[in-house]
Amino acid sequence: MKRRIQFFLICLAAALFLGQRAAAAESPYVVEVWNTDDGLRQSSVIAMTQTRDGYLWLGTLNGLLRFDGNSFTPFNINNTPELPGNGIVFLFEDSRTNLWVGTDNGGLCLIHDGNLKKFDVSSGRGKITAAVEDGAGTLWFATDDYDYFSWQSNVLEHVSGVLRDSLTDVALHGRLPSRDGSYWYLRAGLVEKRRDDLRIGSYGAVPWGSTVVTAVCEDGEGNLVVGTRGAGVFWYDKTGHFQRITKAEGLSEDYILSLCFDSEKNLWVGTDGGGLDRVKRKYFSMPDGLADGVALSAAEDGRGGMWTTFNFRGVDYWLTNLVQHYGIGTESLAGPVLVDGRQQIWAGTSHEGLFHFESGKFNPVPETDKIGSKVYALFQGRDGTVWVGGRAGLGRFNGPVWSFYSTVDGLPPNAVRALAEDDQGTLWIGTDGGGVYLLHDGKISPTNAPVKDISCLLVDRDGVLWAGTKAHGLARRQNGNWAIFTEDDGLVNDVGYLIEDDLGNLWIGSYEGLLRAGKKSLADFAVDHSRKISCRTFLTHECSAGTQPAAVRTHDGKFWFPTTEGFVSVNPAELRPNTNLPPVVIESVLVDGVRQNISPLSPAWPGAVMLTPENEQLEIHFTALNFSAPKRAKLAVQFRYQLEGNDKKPKDIGDTRVAYFSKLPPGNYTFRVTACNEDGVWNETGASLAITVEPPFWRTPGFIILGALLLL
Repeated sequence: MKRRIQFFLICLAAALFLGQRAAAAESPYVVEVWNTDDGLRQSSVIAMTQTRDGYLWLGTLNGLLRFDGNSFTPFNINNTPELPGNGIVFLFEDSRTNLWVGTDNGGLCLIHDGNLKKFDVSSGRGKITAAVEDGAGTLWFATDDYDYFSWQSNVLEHVSGVLRDSLTDVALHGRLPSRDGSYWYLRAGLVEKRRDDLRIGSYGAVPWGSTVVTAVCEDGEGNLVVGTRGAGVFWYDKTGHFQRITKAEGLSEDYILSLCFDSEKNLWVGTDGGGLDRVKRKYFSMPDGLADGVALSAAEDGRGGMWTTFNFRGVDYWLTNLVQHYGIGTESLAGPVLVDGRQQIWAGTSHEGLFHFESGKFNPVPETDKIGSKVYALFQGRDGTVWVGGRAGLGRFNGPVWSFYSTVDGLPPNAVRALAEDDQGTLWIGTDGGGVYLLHDGKISPTNAPVKDISCLLVDRDGVLWAGTKAHGLARRQNGNWAIFTEDDGLVNDVGYLIEDDLGNLWIGSYEGLLRAGKKSLADFAVDHSRKISCRTFLTHECSAGTQPAAVRTHDGKFWFPTTEGFVSVNPAELRPNTNLPPVVIESVLVDGVRQNISPLSPAWPGAVMLTPENEQLEIHFTALNFSAPKRAKLAVQFRYQLEGNDKKPKDIGDTRVAYFSKLPPGNYTFRVTACNEDGVWNETGASLAITVEPPFWRTPGFIILGALLLL
């Protein structure tokens, strides 16, 4: 009986887990989570705001955090003793760029230009929970004990009665000032938009019922976002409809403590114990009906149906969200799948050769035993010929007749992994360890390709040949000239599959995720290595590898990408590039390992540093603010710096955020650092730092003049 109960509980847990995964896949949002493993000092984010300089500030029970989209900088009573306490429960930036910080012990302080000023508002009056600024620039604060303070002319005073009702509503999240001068009113079980106490819009009854509202904010279009204590997030659109986001849709926790919408149109959610969540509208989706798992290959037929293969699962046919499964061989170890121009379906396997779909099932093609039992690549040429790449050679089918190529015909003793054809009818053959060969006028010959471990091939619409490799990056051939792009250049070393879009981009599936690289930037880099490759990571989970075709473009313009978690689909035309110039900040300067005299709370260095002749090393730390790139995305921000007066040209340093200089000669220098975002948009202004290195006493003008006089 006990075992039955345990089995039932395991099944129930598995069902709940799978149900949550299915709901998350269907959600119109994608959620990424930062927790203590990522540098968050405590998993309850109680307060949050984005200041005008671009930083995201977080209040936790273990101190204040400054976040640049990449890493957290902590402030607590140990490294910042001026703070009133470690429990940060309130954050607010006023129009003068003062950051107000309230603590759970009743403390209040403001931070401006790195300087901190404390105010005591305790005296039994509770802790600060809300603030508003009126048209005259006066700040009004409310505590959780319904006490009130005003701040003007640098003086904080206790007040009573002024703005009492509206401040109480703000403190209880029943009123939210809107950017258009009106305000959201969440009272009496209704959601309304008001101006001067007159209703100008009604959005019906509150969908969260009696659940307590814990946070409210507006999105970039002025729509309402509501966080609750246990019911997740409710995000309204301009029509008045809402989407509910909970753990089932990917949130780390349904108990919400804080909300913030950043300047890059991302919603940040501070949870109670679940860390910090970023919520973005989803462009990538998983096709309904197809199970998850390691997806391998896809091909579209004339009806718009998709023939798909998964590891260890045979072939699935997907049409309008209905899926029919077909076994293949004795073990269903499927590989690539192809629908040719005559609507014939071909499927390769990893142990039993090639199969052809006929009479409602997949039947083996015994003629192809000559190329081995493992099929890697299926490809149709311009003339309708079907090509099959296998472990022991290459097969060709142009009707009823099969023909084959092997080492006797000039192929190396390596598996044929990839195939492509150019507009001259030349067939390019990629092999596993033997490099790239070509077949033209019936003859096979080797090429001078600089890479050998070929995993995929693509001839793009401009006639350029692209060759992906297992471990040596991406190769490009144009007019007989080859170029290689690797991880050191801002790309990846492993390339599983390639496909191009109509916007001049190359999509790359790799073990490190799904990347999009601009073909022009790759061509420019091939000519001049000082140029930067424009490359953006869209998905950070692992893409599949080992079959051709893999990714496919459907008749409606969508791409299907195989990953180890299933197929994902997107229309590249709907992806808007990030045009925000990433703000660049020099955060700290160290001389011989000693941080120079500047408050850690100041995010920007004031602009100059002086070194003595005895100083050995200068260390400059900088960052760029970017909140839209996927978490752990490769090279989401790239940097370039130059020490004017010392360097002849800027140095590209990838995503490194520190520069070191040893024993600079006496003189005046200017350090300049610039950065680009994940879509290759550069902030060419960047940030700069004036550096003066004093000469030794015997090289000072006074000493030289004195020496000259003595000599005379």
